[in-house]
Amino acid sequence: MRRAEEVLAAVAGGGVATLADGSMVDPAMAGGARRVLALAEAARTRS
Repeated sequence: MRRAEEVLAAVAGGGVATLADGSMVDPAMAGGARRVLALAEAARTRS
């Protein structure tokens, strides 16, 4: 989840960004990050 949150924060300004570990991300990766967070939230509410 942290990685997904980091991706969303990094691409919030638009364009390509670099994460703390040096990985490059772009806005196209935001959808996947949102899905990860949505799945995590759904799992949390079922528990």
